[in-house]
Amino acid sequence: MLAPKESCVSKADHATVLRFKASDGRILAGVIFGRGAVGIVLVHQSDQDYCGFVPFARTLAARGYRAFAISLRGHGSSQGDRVPNYHHARDVLGAAAELRRRGARKIFLMGGSLGGTAVVAAAPDVSPRVSGVIDLSGPASWFDMDAVAAVKRLTAPILLVASSLDEPFVTDTRNLYAASASADKRLVVRNGPDHGTSLLDPRYEAPVRALVLSFLKTRSAS
Repeated sequence: MLAPKESCVSKADHATVLRFKASDGRILAGVIFGRGAVGIVLVHQSDQDYCGFVPFARTLAARGYRAFAISLRGHGSSQGDRVPNYHHARDVLGAAAELRRRGARKIFLMGGSLGGTAVVAAAPDVSPRVSGVIDLSGPASWFDMDAVAAVKRLTAPILLVASSLDEPFVTDTRNLYAASASADKRLVVRNGPDHGTSLLDPRYEAPVRALVLSFLKTRSAS
């Protein structure tokens, strides 16, 4: 059993903590909850590691999904330095490939803030095509990642969520929506200042959790 720096997973979770490779071979850390045929890559924001998405990963697993929360390079137990913050899209590509290798037949990508940028930037290059992308407050760009250029190439369903007082991220989210080439795209702007994974906090963001779960259920069935 891997002994990671991340300390948010217990034996009661019956989760699989693992190492896997980014598309460029960098060794990363992650944890998989559930065993469903629909896999969801969960990518944290810049001040977190995979623990940022573990609470929602538990929710997804309870609903029959296979949720794969990863630590980006330079975060948690994953190889690399946090600065410079390059090549995170490669981490997402590696995670999607790992889920496929483990039996997931459909893949969704979901991220908060930095993780949102990473999943959007990676999504057009995932093959077979992803079933959907969920971006919570992702910046339009982050070092080598250009999410605006990516959404112009992305035809998969996409859900973009941000908070009205969370600038500049809400403006970036609106710009991503406008640039998206997807015929199945939705923009949701919530009232308040919440950012990234805090939009999933069950204490006061139940509507966003319900929105995400509905998006996954509908697109999983298509």
